[in-house]
Amino acid sequence: ESFTSTFDGGSTFALYRRSFAAGATVVLGPAADAAGDHAMYSVIVTRRRPPPPPQTIAHLAAADKNWRAIGSLRNGDQQYGDDVTTFSRLPPALTGCDWIQTERRSGAAVRASFTVNDYVEVYVALDARLAVHPAWLADWIDTGLTLSTTIHDAGQFHLVKKRFAPGKTVTLRGNGLLPDGHPAAMYTVVIRPVRPANNYALSAATFSGGAMVPDVAGVAGAAWQSGPAGSYLEWTVSVGVGDRYGLDFRYATAATAAVPVELSLLGSDGRVFRTDRLEFPPTRRPLEWRILRTRTGSSLNAGTYRIRLTTTGNAPLYLGSLEVE
Repeated sequence: ESFTSTFDGGSTFALYRRSFAAGATVVLGPAADAAGDHAMYSVIVTRRRPPPPPQTIAHLAAADKNWRAIGSLRNGDQQYGDDVTTFSRLPPALTGCDWIQTERRSGAAVRASFTVNDYVEVYVALDARLAVHPAWLADWIDTGLTLSTTIHDAGQFHLVKKRFAPGKTVTLRGNGLLPDGHPAAMYTVVIRPVRPANNYALSAATFSGGAMVPDVAGVAGAAWQSGPAGSYLEWTVSVGVGDRYGLDFRYATAATAAVPVELSLLGSDGRVFRTDRLEFPPTRRPLEWRILRTRTGSSLNAGTYRIRLTTTGNAPLYLGSLEVE
């Protein structure tokens, strides 16, 4: 954008803009370049409506002063507190959610946290050019979703997520390095309210074949270790309302290829509602816990069901817990 004036027989002035919160100090610098031959600039101030307050975020603490917790995320919102980059395409499920406006200059030294006051899924939008996600996001779920912005050197961001219960603190750390060693574009954080999830521990499961391992070497915690083809692990779960449900399986594997299993959804009377093939992708070595997420497919009525995973080969697989959301 630009405007013209009668200065020096007619001159064109380029317009630059930046948003400031109430009470912020605006520092102005010189207009001239090294040669001192630029015309003096003009400053135009317009009033903006303040962004809506967040409903699910409390106690945001960040070392960088331009971080803000904001409500009602929309296309066109300014992505960073210190840059004019805006969101150009958001996933529909995240439109209208609470979010945290970070600073573009934030990087590997990020130290920030906030508390949530509802059952939520927290999404972190990472620079899609990252080959490896930061280590602090190792147990977050890859959603397959992306968002786009007007940032010139990145533009697209890949979304990972994790669930948190009311009162939990979310800790945020560095945004990682690109394959060429340069810092990735700074991430954005989005918070979406969800219904409570039920977590089913390994101790609540039954199994046939394989073995319960009290402490898996390389990862913390107990797991069921798969046996030969046909061995299975099963949880009995209860759902309160008719709906489709997400199934999040915590797992680890030393296999170099995806481990195939059969997922069966059974009624309490043994009736089969769904049979499907799942593949658990390899995890990094040494072993680490990851999450595989799938859904029940069709809507389930309120009641009790059995979730069974049956091995179809001999590749090693460790299963730790099931979360139904």
